[in-house]
This record gives sequence, C-alpha cells and structure tokens, in this order.
Amino acid sequence: MMVTAIDRVPVRKHTRRGVSLIEMVVVISMLTVVIGLVGMTFHLLMRSEKLVSQSFVTERTISRLAIQFRDDVHQSETGVLSNGSESDEPALTLATGSGIQIRYLINSDRLARLVVTHDQITARDDFRLPDCQISVSSGEDRESSLRRLEIKRPGAVLVKNHQEAAPLKALKIDAHLKRNDRQASATTDISSKSTTETSSLENQP
Repeated sequence: MMVTAIDRVPVRKHTRRGVSLIEMVVVISMLTVVIGLVGMTFHLLMRSEKLVSQSFVTERTISRLAIQFRDDVHQSETGVLSNGSESDEPALTLATGSGIQIRYLINSDRLARLVVTHDQITARDDFRLPDCQISVSSGEDRESSLRRLEIKRPGAVLVKNHQEAAPLKALKIDAHLKRNDRQASATTDISSKSTTETSSLENQP
C-alpha cells in the first residue's frame, strides 16, 4: 500500500514556552537597580524627617534657655565665670541680692541650671542640645556687666558622609547684670520727674 502525501503525519513545530538565562539576568539586574533607588530615597526621606524634628526640638530648647538665661542675669548683681574644667564646677555663678545663687553647669552638649539657697539646691533645670557646643563668656572688659551664652548648633543640612560633621552656626545670647535694678531706677526717676512737673503746674497761679 502506498502512502500518499495526504496520509503523511504533519510535523509539529515546537513552540518556545520558557525564557533564556540572559533574559532572567537582565530582569534581575533591573529589579536590583530599582529596589536600590527606592531604598536610597526612603533612607534620605527618613534622615530629612529626623533632622527637621531634631532641629525643631533644639530650637525650642534654645528659646526656653535664652529666656531663662536673660532673666537670671538681669536680676543678678554678680556673675562669676570659671573655666568649668571639672564636671561639677559651674561655668557661671550668678548671685542675687536676696542671697540666692544660680549656677550654670556645662557638660558637653548638656547644660544644667541650679538654684541654690543657703547651700541647698532648691530647683534644677536640664537642657539637652544634641551635637551643640555650649560656652559662657563675658565682655572684653573685666568690669563689664555683659554675660554671654554662646551656642554653636548644627544646621539642618544633609551631608553625604554620615561621619562628616554638619556645619555649625553660632548663636550668641547677651544679657547685662543688674538690668532690672537700672530699669526700676529709671522708672522711679521718670515717675518722680512727672510728679514734680505736675506739682509745679498746680502751684502756678
């Protein structure tokens, strides 16, 4: 029996159902790059949020410290500075007319404010300023009533290297001793002058 062309079994063409090794390597490489970029972006966003939050807290602490420092110096009669080489040695000791001492202790990026009455600590405030440098100084003249609290704080700037320190910005808080007394004296003088002028006007015919 002869086999005709019609009776021949058609040859099946094998279709490609998989991927080659090169295609898998390309896809994996692309995914690795995308995941790396996403991770880097997320890390930068987290660092930015942390820096902004820390900067906000530091600014609030500095604002509270500046108000307290000025009030303490203005109501004090003397302000003795020391090098503060010892951890328990105050960098600044203020003395009021009522026998109360206010001591400022600086330890690295921490500042403690102690209110001492009759050699007893009656109040304590702690101010923590991360990554800041704190110092206390006076005017150029030793007899100057100026007392200065200087705080060098890092700016909210991202640096490429984590070990690289951010640039510092200096903030100077100035206050003068006995300012409250001088203001009170000036107010009294103005009141006395006004009273005298009023009396002279009343005595005029």
